[in-house]
Amino acid sequence: MAGDREDVFCLLLGSSDGPTAFEKELERAIEAAELNGRVQIGPYVEDMPAAYMLADVVVATGGAKQGFSRTLIEAQAMGRPVVAEDGGGAAETVLPGVTGWLAPAGDPAALAEALQSAL
Repeated sequence: MAGDREDVFCLLLGSSDGPTAFEKELERAIEAAELNGRVQIGPYVEDMPAAYMLADVVVATGGAKQGFSRTLIEAQAMGRPVVAEDGGGAAETVLPGVTGWLAPAGDPAALAEALQSAL
């Protein structure tokens, strides 16, 4: 499982100026899972091409609620594989096994399996 891998670093981008309630919840979950130093919440990034070039895999969630996903399109345009929840924009833009992996929305185990395949 990806959580057992020492060679994986996860950077969650898009933080606002101050920590939101959701970000605080994520920070607590990161600490509880003892993933400090391996999972980090980063700031809002304007230079997304640079961020994509640093990524081995780009993950986007949202399923059918996500609609058109600029993140998925941009990552694929930069040659980065993507992992996403099936539905919405992901279902329209990801070619499973070619440009990325799709997992059923709301299924964390399937999303983890898709991420493991990508890694």
